[in-house]
Amino acid sequence: MYSLSMVNVPNELSGYFTASDFEQYPKVAIPQSFSDERGNIINIADGSLGDVAIIQSNAHSTRANHIHDSDWHLSYCLLGSLNYSYEETTGKVYTVFIQAGDLFFTPVGVPHRMDFLQETLLVVVSRNSRRKDNYEHDTKKYFVNSEATNKKNATDLS
Repeated sequence: MYSLSMVNVPNELSGYFTASDFEQYPKVAIPQSFSDERGNIINIADGSLGDVAIIQSNAHSTRANHIHDSDWHLSYCLLGSLNYSYEETTGKVYTVFIQAGDLFFTPVGVPHRMDFLQETLLVVVSRNSRRKDNYEHDTKKYFVNSEATNKKNATDLS
C-alpha cells in the first residue's frame, strides 16, 4: 500500500491539509468545515488548483482505468457510491468502498479505476486544467483489474 512518504500533500494545496489528513489513503480527512443553524460548509480543497468538475456517472458504469503523468485529483462524493481501485507499485490492487460524504485522493502516477454502484455525483478538484488537449496528453490508458483486488475498508488502510 502507498505510505505517507509516497502520498505527500500536493504543493498546490494550502496549509489546511497536513500529512495526517492523508493517513487513511485513498480517503482523506476533511480538514475544515463549519456548521451552524443555517447548515454546513465543507471545504474539500484550497490552494492553486487547475480545475473543479462535477462528474455524474450512471449505475454500473466505469471511469478512469488510467494513470496521470502529472495530475492529481481530490474527489468528493456528493451522492451515490463506487468502488475505487488503485494499483500500488508492487502490482497489488486495492479496492476501497466510497460513499456520499467521502473525500478521496489520487496521487500523480497511480493507476486507478472507479466502478459506480449506483448513480453517483462527484466533485473532482484537479491540479491540471481539464482542457481536452491537456487532459489527453497527461492521461495514459492503464487497465486496473478490479476483479483480483484486496478489498479494504477505511480502518484497514491505516
